[in-house]
Amino acid sequence: VNYYQSPHTSSLKNYVLLEVALMLMDEPVFDILRTKEQLGYTVYCTLHKTCGILGASVTVNSQATKFTPDYVNDRIEAFLKWFIEEKLENFQADEFNKIVTTLIKMKKAADVKLSEEVSRNFAEIDYFEYLFDRREKEIRLLEKCKKDEVISHITSIIGAAANRKKFSV
Repeated sequence: VNYYQSPHTSSLKNYVLLEVALMLMDEPVFDILRTKEQLGYTVYCTLHKTCGILGASVTVNSQATKFTPDYVNDRIEAFLKWFIEEKLENFQADEFNKIVTTLIKMKKAADVKLSEEVSRNFAEIDYFEYLFDRREKEIRLLEKCKKDEVISHITSIIGAAANRKKFSV
């Protein structure tokens, strides 16, 4: 697991920008690190909000007898470099809009069970944030979301090694 801590404040806008960026990364990270490079059976990226601090992680569950941790780390770093320098820069506007639209639809989806609504609302109380209309606010931010803003945001988190906070396990 490589965890990258965001240098930005934990605002709702920064959360949404990171959420979009990781949705853009979700398919390529699986395709490249799992399918093409076959580093491990389980490969994914995740958004984290821990004690008000935003971050992103890339997880690769690899066999200890097949690859060294250093090798897996190097492959994750190579993927991130490719993702920023090539994939994001060449991301078509219609593809970007499709991802944002999908995320909006996900947030507009009604809760299937009462327990989902209870959990979501209790989390607002538990974390002392009290944004019971969080999804509506996130949707409004997503509707204004710009590709260059997302690229700049994710680059500041996973970009140049000298400027980032990374934790590897």
